[in-house]
This record gives sequence, C-alpha cells and structure tokens, in this order.
Amino acid sequence: MRTSRPINSMASGGSGLWITWTTGSGANTVVFVSRLSEVNGRPVATAQVNSSSLLAISGRYAWAATTQGVITRVDRAGVRTDFSVPPRQGVRSPSVAFGDGGLWVSGLCDSPDAVDTLHCPISSYRVDEESGALLERVTVPDAQSVTSISPAVGGPWLVAVTPQLRYAISSLGSTSFVPLVTQQLPNRAIVPVTKDVVWAVSASRRPLPTLRLRPAGVIAGVPARGKGLLQAIPDGRGRVWLLEVTRGRRAVASLRLVAAMTGRQVGRTITIKRRITVNGTYGVTAVLRGAYVWIVLPNDRALLRVKVGRP
Repeated sequence: MRTSRPINSMASGGSGLWITWTTGSGANTVVFVSRLSEVNGRPVATAQVNSSSLLAISGRYAWAATTQGVITRVDRAGVRTDFSVPPRQGVRSPSVAFGDGGLWVSGLCDSPDAVDTLHCPISSYRVDEESGALLERVTVPDAQSVTSISPAVGGPWLVAVTPQLRYAISSLGSTSFVPLVTQQLPNRAIVPVTKDVVWAVSASRRPLPTLRLRPAGVIAGVPARGKGLLQAIPDGRGRVWLLEVTRGRRAVASLRLVAAMTGRQVGRTITIKRRITVNGTYGVTAVLRGAYVWIVLPNDRALLRVKVGRP
C-alpha cells in the first residue's frame, strides 16, 4: 500500500489503527493523526495536532502528547479536543500510554519555575479520558528525565534516567511506582511482552537481551541468527513477533514468532518479499492487529500488511 507522505509513528488499540504523519518541514511542519481503514490502509478520519510523535490508543480515542503541557484527544470521527495538563510543565515534554485503568501522562515537571532538567521533580498522572482531569499523581523518585512510557502489559512500564545516568525500568500503577531494574541500558527501547518480562531492544539492531523484572534478573538474549532486529512485537499471549532483516546489499526481511521467556522459535518463519530500507531518515515501525502485522516503511512511503495467522 503506497502512502502519499512518510508515516512517523503507528499504534493500535480498541479504537482502531492510528498513525501520525507530517507535511512541510522545519518551522512549517504540520502534524496530523489519522485512523486507518484496516481493509485498504487509507485514512478514514484525520485531525491536525500540535508537534507530536507519540500515540496512546484507548478503547474510544487516540491520544497525542504535544508541547506546552497539552494532550490532544482524537475520536474515531477525527474530532479533536485539547486538554491542558497542570501544573505547567516548564522544560518538559510529556509522554502518554494507555493501561492500568486509564490514560497515563508521564515525564511532567512538577515545578512551573524550573529552569533546567536537573531541578525539576518528575511525576506521572492518570488522566480522566472524558474531562482531561488529573485523577492520580505518582512521583517518580530520583528521575532526571523520563525517556519513555510503554503500553500496559502488567504496567504501564516506565523508563526513567537517574542522576547517575542509569536507566530505571519500573511498573507504574495506581498510586504506586515500583522500580524493578536499574542498570546501564544506553540506546535501548523497552518492549513489555508479558506481565513478568520486558525486552530491552538495542537501537543498533544487535541481539537483544531480555529482562525478566519479577524477580529482577537477566534472561539470555534471543539468538540473532545472523539477522538484525528491526522491531519486537508482542502478541499478548506470551510470545513475540520479531521483525528482522539480513545484512548485506540484498537484505531480506522476515517475521518469526518466539516465546517471550525462552526466546525459542514457535512455528515457521514468514519471509517478506517487499524490500525494507533501514538506512534512511526514518525508522521502520510495526504493530500487530488481529491476524496481521502492519509495517510502516516511511523511507519508501509504503505500508505493508502481512498475514501472520489467527488473532
């Protein structure tokens, strides 16, 4: 499926399959959120939002974290509503994720007078979806910044950087913040795969170590088999689809299903006939929805839908 413009990000949830995309460049960049048809991949509802590259998808809405302490809600028809998040975030930009009873906004600065990132208490808030009101606040102790907050699989999961530049991976729940692992994890993305396991995915596409966070400890990495990992996509049933690509001039992409706890392959490998460009301006992203894995190829302005089996 061809796309008229590069897709920046994609997310899936109860309200559908959503993307963010942009027009223009530099100071003239305009960001949009669109819900896609799951039949042909074309936008069926679109809303303009402020600068954003993150999406949280709930049962009724898509949520975008924007600048200046504002979160934007878009319904399935494309109607946009903005909510200010008090207190003013100062130097912070929020992140959003849906899970554990509601929408969570994280990485906010609790002091409107903060002038730098080193003197700014960090908190996460659960937000009422209808009113935008902050229902609960959870202070993130010793956090210098929050790098990401991931959708809930026994979470949500939060990654915070400490003043010692160590990464604290934690479970964020109602009125509590439970640090589970604190160690050096530079250039890695956290992928929750079960209630007990998250994966730390290397940004350099090397073999990924898998972290079991209850109890804290490290499970052996998943064998790379000579392939680079583009994305790990949990299926919600204790397994993970690995989107991988061979190295070299004639790179071949594939999907294979592995067990979250052991890393052992389950079933056959699915070869993707379409070439995936991985050395361009944008990264490749993918989500699982129903019986299909949707893969965004922003450098090629294309969207792939690969059938992987029953949902």
